[in-house]
Amino acid sequence: MQSLSILIQSSQSDAFQPEDAIALAKSLGRYPEVDRDKQTGEVVLNFFSENLPLLWSQLVKGMFNDEELGEWLQSVSIVVCDPVDGGRDELLLYHFDEDEELDEF
Repeated sequence: MQSLSILIQSSQSDAFQPEDAIALAKSLGRYPEVDRDKQTGEVVLNFFSENLPLLWSQLVKGMFNDEELGEWLQSVSIVVCDPVDGGRDELLLYHFDEDEELDEF
């Protein structure tokens, strides 16, 4: 199994809460492992899959493009995943800062 993590920095925008993103993921049949940093307020949703490209496309469609939460999620999230080719570095799939260079599968 490989992991894909969505880091939610809710301090960027208080329009919604990380719990809303967790509920949305569950509505899609995805039950992330949730890590919370009590000092920073950051929440990490960890998803596991044998097929990370498929998982990512499902999360983009179901979460990041969601009518209600999508825009907020885009404004507060960083998404990284394990390398799919056995490489050593994580892949940066999404970043709220549009100037960040993103990786692709």
